[in-house]
Amino acid sequence: MWNHVICDRCWDKEELNRRPVRVRDEGETRCCWCGGVTVSGIFVRRDPGSLPCEGVFGPAHEDVA
Repeated sequence: MWNHVICDRCWDKEELNRRPVRVRDEGETRCCWCGGVTVSGIFVRRDPGSLPCEGVFGPAHEDVA
């Protein structure tokens, strides 16, 4: 499983009725779901093959298996 950045809009679509945990001062990066620029600070662990980013959108991706 890898860490993936998710923007607020994609979070709302994927994780209805749950509040996200946010990392402070993460800076600008790309959402692994939509590819848009975000400063949400929200990370989700998922298999990179199941997302549009495929584990290549920047430094947030880290193998945590």
